[in-house]
Amino acid sequence: MKRVVPFIVLLMLLAESSSARSISHGTAQSGHLINGFEIPLMNQWIQFYGPVATRKTNFATLEMAALLVRVARVVRNYTGGLRMGVGDCSSEKGGDLARHRSHNSGRDADILFYRTDWRGRPVIASDFESFDSRGRCRSKGCQTRFDVERNWWVVRTLVSSQEPAVQHVFVSSELRALLLQHAVKRGEDPEILYRARRVLRQPSDSSAHADHFHVRTFCSRVDRKGGCRDSGGRWEWVDEAHGGSAPAPGPQHACARERKNGD
Repeated sequence: MKRVVPFIVLLMLLAESSSARSISHGTAQSGHLINGFEIPLMNQWIQFYGPVATRKTNFATLEMAALLVRVARVVRNYTGGLRMGVGDCSSEKGGDLARHRSHNSGRDADILFYRTDWRGRPVIASDFESFDSRGRCRSKGCQTRFDVERNWWVVRTLVSSQEPAVQHVFVSSELRALLLQHAVKRGEDPEILYRARRVLRQPSDSSAHADHFHVRTFCSRVDRKGGCRDSGGRWEWVDEAHGGSAPAPGPQHACARERKNGD
């Protein structure tokens, strides 16, 4: 019987292979991707938005691929639920993508929002739906809700990531406020809250991003040697020399605080 290697194990094996090393070259807006890693359209943790298969935009750096799987695993481990929906990453060799101002060099990925039905049950995010400041779906006839708890775990995992370090998580101002209010209410660690307030922002040169998270990572140390360039500033918790972040408080801190407070 053919042995199936778990996707996360495959990522770890590939990351150790210099011949398979992906390189993000140039900027997110004008760069390209070398040895881009093809993320399976569906695995036990994530599934891509349908049109991605035709567009062939499921390529990224190994670091970004591993980050997406890590986020989905954390959400599932702490909250249960279904696979995480993912939209465009980059094309195999990077470069310009239709519908995007960036996604050129393997360090950008669109994460569809986790959502629930009107009874609060998880619903697979198979398309892009826009949500308002109260987490209600804007489309006529749409009954899904913005899943604040699971979407906060997405943000929490992203801002806690050491390698790769996350530069931006683009999302609408309304949903940013909803997520931060939830984090404060649950007694989130101050360091996590501080990072989230800095990293979460509504873009000024594109749509408000009320229908997905757009995640961008910093260049890794190896990528910078290969010509990768970050545009914009660097957060103070990110180690410029090594391309990684300082450790952030783990999920157990917030969970222990919730148990103590009876939340």
